[in-house]
Amino acid sequence: MPDSRAIQGYTAEALNQVGASLNPARLARKRDTAPQPDTRDMSEDTSTRRDLASADDCRAASLDLLKTMRRSLALFTRDLEPAIYGSVEFATSLQRLALRSRFTHIRVVVVDPGPAIRDGHRLVELARRLPSFMEFRRPGPEHARLPESFLVVDETGFMYRPLASRYEGSADTANGLEARKLLKQFAEIWSLAEPEQEFRRLGL
Repeated sequence: MPDSRAIQGYTAEALNQVGASLNPARLARKRDTAPQPDTRDMSEDTSTRRDLASADDCRAASLDLLKTMRRSLALFTRDLEPAIYGSVEFATSLQRLALRSRFTHIRVVVVDPGPAIRDGHRLVELARRLPSFMEFRRPGPEHARLPESFLVVDETGFMYRPLASRYEGSADTANGLEARKLLKQFAEIWSLAEPEQEFRRLGL
C-alpha cells in the first residue's frame, strides 16, 4: 500500500506547481513569449479569381495572366479584340515571353481576322516578326459560331467571357482545373481549324 505521507507530499507538490503556473507574473511572462494569434479576417476572400465587367477589367486580367505565363498561350477570339489584346503592353509582354524561350508556343484561333489584318493589329505585326513562335488559324464550321471568347496560359490561368460581344466574364491566374477544361476545348477547336488564307499571304 502506498505511503499516505508520500501521497500527501506529492499532492502538496502538485498543488504548489499548479499555483505557480497560475501566478499572474508568470502568466504575464508566458503571454509575452507565446506566439501571437492569427488576427486576419478569415472571411476575407483571398481567391485569385476576379469578375470582369469592362474592357479595362479584361485588359488588366490579360496582362496579369501574361505575368504568370511560362511557356504556352491559347486564345480563341472573334477578331483579336483590339480593346483587350491590341495594347502596346500586351504585345510587348508577349514578345518578351516568346523571346525568353525557344519552347514558347502561342496559338490563336480567330473567327474573323479581316479587321485585325486591315487595321494592323499589334499581334498580327508581332506574328510577322516571330512566325516560329506564333500560329494563327480560323475555326472550322463546327466552332465558327461559338459565342464565347477565352484565353488560357499554360495549364494554370484563364480568362473567359461567355459572350465575345460583351466584356462580362471571369479570370483566374491560378485555377488549373478550369484552365485545363478550356485548354481541352481549345485543343478540339485547334485540331479542326485551318490556316487562314489571309495570314498565309502575310507569311503567318
